[in-house]
Amino acid sequence: MSDRSRLIGVAGAVTVVGMGAVALIGDWEGLRLKAYRDPIGIPTVCFGETRNVKMGDRYTNEECTEMFVVRLIEFEKGIRRCIKDPDAVPDKTYVAMISLAYNIGVGGFCKSSIARKWNAGDHYGACDAFLLYTKAGGRTLQGLKNRRRDERNNWCIPGLSERVTLVDPGDVAVYERPLLRRGDRGQFVTYLQTKLGIEADGQFGGITWAHVQAFQRDKGLAVDGAVGPATWFSLEAK
Repeated sequence: MSDRSRLIGVAGAVTVVGMGAVALIGDWEGLRLKAYRDPIGIPTVCFGETRNVKMGDRYTNEECTEMFVVRLIEFEKGIRRCIKDPDAVPDKTYVAMISLAYNIGVGGFCKSSIARKWNAGDHYGACDAFLLYTKAGGRTLQGLKNRRRDERNNWCIPGLSERVTLVDPGDVAVYERPLLRRGDRGQFVTYLQTKLGIEADGQFGGITWAHVQAFQRDKGLAVDGAVGPATWFSLEAK
């Protein structure tokens, strides 16, 4: 888990993954500049935005697009906190996951059989489970059935055959690396442990946390156990 975004790259440029997310989710949500009520009566505007929306609200195309990108990154961060090694998820599958979370909420996604099956290594089962999420307000909606089929058939399943190229953490600039905290896991944690000279199991547990604090204390850094730019820089400089 990390706060790194695969939707936005260096200097704020939208990545290929980001363009895929905008295309898939934007097409299904549609753009409405004036607030309306969705099929279950919730005030909605722009690209399916419901947060703090009131009937009568109006936005420009530019305002909607800006809001959309910000919200996609929020949902991306949400799914990254409940998917094991999110940077190893193939691009298309990753986009499908963000699309589902955008539709059912981060909480719904993280409690779903999709997240559970994926983390257990049943990747095809996770993609098949997309087809279960077709209800809103207790009713099965044809539009949701169509969207789930699209996410499964054209994004999640095809993604499983993609060759996944993991980023070498050492090649990522210090200021671009994720902020790591106790409880995180993945390749950046493995790299951190290697730099600390301890067992590299990819799990930021109590032992790693204690070693980070000892390193920070030795280098005169803020001793908070979190690995941000200052700690990353000192690790590379040692």
